[in-house]
Amino acid sequence: MKIKHFFVCLLAVLIFSGCSKDDPITRVVVLESTETTSTLTEAMIDQAEILSIRGTMNQGDFEVLKDNRTVRFLSLENATVVGTVTVANQDYYTGNAIPASAFGLDPSDQTSQANTYLAEIIMPTNVQVIGTSAFEGCTSLNAAYMTNNIQKIYPSAFEGCTSLSGSIWMPSSLLSIGEYAFDGCLRLNGVLILNEDLETIGGAAFAATRLKQINAPWNVQSDIPTLDLALPFFPEQFVNGQNNYIVIPKGTTSIYTAAWDNGSGKCYYNLIENNQ
Repeated sequence: MKIKHFFVCLLAVLIFSGCSKDDPITRVVVLESTETTSTLTEAMIDQAEILSIRGTMNQGDFEVLKDNRTVRFLSLENATVVGTVTVANQDYYTGNAIPASAFGLDPSDQTSQANTYLAEIIMPTNVQVIGTSAFEGCTSLNAAYMTNNIQKIYPSAFEGCTSLSGSIWMPSSLLSIGEYAFDGCLRLNGVLILNEDLETIGGAAFAATRLKQINAPWNVQSDIPTLDLALPFFPEQFVNGQNNYIVIPKGTTSIYTAAWDNGSGKCYYNLIENNQ
């Protein structure tokens, strides 16, 4: 890997004016690689706070990144994931994936630790899958930029990411969201915008969030995804439907409300029609 180092004023990565000798210093590292084997080492990114990786990377590189305790902002936008990637137990992809427990807890290892330093990540453009528990327990993560190539979010991918906040937009390419995928993201308190081609939402995928509104694009009951009907939401996290809404397209004649309740037959959201 080729390494480029930059030293700039904190929060002045794009604007270099105004730096003084007393300003805090951020170390920016840009790595470029054409290798197909793991070449990233801790020494390459030691003390880096902003890291950009270009070229190829594989599962071994993610292992180094997970153990790092300095990188706060990680751009993989120009990186390509190659090689065999484990996305779940006995489930593998050839590249195009963020590995299981890439930065998060490993459900099979009680001693595992999540990376609690990473604050923002830009996903590689070629990634189609986010593996099981990829970011589980990453409590400092406040922004995860997903591309429109992502098709599958595995279970618990962002579980316990307590710094993720506001609203969430699902990529237009997304087909499935695994169970507990965003469970425990306590600061998600805005709007959940679901994409039209979404086929499956796993049980408790958004449990223990405080989402106020769900924008659902499906036109008729037959078009509504298979939701596993196993608690995508826990109703006690909401205000008994008084201030929470599912926005459905104009002309919708029916919607399977059991998908949004606790199994009691009561919908905890008001259904309102989008007149646009």
